[in-house]
Amino acid sequence: MAFGCAQMQEPGDGPDFVMARNGERLVMDQETMLFSPIVYLDASDSILKPSGPLAWQQIASAWTYSASSSDDGRRLLFDANRVLDSDFGVVGRIAIPDYSGGFRAFVAGGNISPDGARAYILTYHEQDVGQAPPHAPPRVYVLDTSGHVGDTAVPVLGFFELQDYPNCIDVLPGCAIRPPMAISLDGRTLFIAGESRFIVAPIPNEGMLEPASAAGPHAANAIRTRLWRAPPSSK
Repeated sequence: MAFGCAQMQEPGDGPDFVMARNGERLVMDQETMLFSPIVYLDASDSILKPSGPLAWQQIASAWTYSASSSDDGRRLLFDANRVLDSDFGVVGRIAIPDYSGGFRAFVAGGNISPDGARAYILTYHEQDVGQAPPHAPPRVYVLDTSGHVGDTAVPVLGFFELQDYPNCIDVLPGCAIRPPMAISLDGRTLFIAGESRFIVAPIPNEGMLEPASAAGPHAANAIRTRLWRAPPSSK
């Protein structure tokens, strides 16, 4: 597991944790029972402490599937859903715009930048989930998480598209529809580890992002990515 980025396991497989790259703070979701409290440990005292009753309520999730931390641990992204500060207060909510035609975006994962100022959210067109082949490429939305807007939506700066899906998108047993994600130390490259492809996606300059209101799932030019495909099974 890479410091600064953790992909939580399925419910009941915990405990799971995320650690800031500077090693100062570890945050753990115990998953020992429904709505179990999040606990944390600071390197300064090495004492495991509960985050308080509000943390899991504000995350708005009974189970935690994924989490990532800024390098200093002052920004946490949980379930591509809420952004928390170092006191586990909500400083922003993730809200992804609909695709054209009113179709919703299926959120498959997310990661926060090393400085905590940006969140990158991987989404699929909702009509493509459970269908084959998909008719729209995956999108990565870029959001501004540098401010403190409470339990309201953080600004969406735009999106870029990937050339291919990292994994299957069936809603069937055995399909890991939410792939692990990580970000480079300089915050300029996303890594998405799917079952069939390992995607290395350079993050474009924000001036090159497609506006979130762009019409249609094919409105953007797909970012050139590097794909590593798993070799065929020998069975």
